[in-house]
Amino acid sequence: MADDSTHTPIQHMRIPQDDWDEMAAIYGRERSRVMRELVAWCLRKPSGKLPKRLTRAEIEERARLYRRRQSIRARVRRSPKRPAEEA
Repeated sequence: MADDSTHTPIQHMRIPQDDWDEMAAIYGRERSRVMRELVAWCLRKPSGKLPKRLTRAEIEERARLYRRRQSIRARVRRSPKRPAEEA
């Protein structure tokens, strides 16, 4: 069992799916960190700072790479499994 004292409790937020998906494309697994930084900044906490705002070119490049990875993963999932080689 995981030690819950080292983990932030899960909070549920209503964010349009398209926006959340775009955040995944831009920030990947870091999107939760970006949201925590934004909340800390809004609350004027000493550690709070605005997350780095990417340029439109950076967003488009990250989104392109994300779509490419998703496409590759989909092809891998669809590909037939090879039979195990006989000894």
